[in-house]
Amino acid sequence: MRLEEKYLDAHLEEVLRLVESPLSEKEFREHPLISHWSSVICHLPFGNGKW
Repeated sequence: MRLEEKYLDAHLEEVLRLVESPLSEKEFREHPLISHWSSVICHLPFGNGKW
């Protein structure tokens, strides 16, 4: 399991609570857990094509 997957698995319940919370989109995106997770996701390799 890759580091990104471990991070998501470890925090999935908290992310779901945040998604279901009354936070505005701005507040949600600025939450430390989400902002860190977003930066992790941005570095994931998608697809099988060569770069």
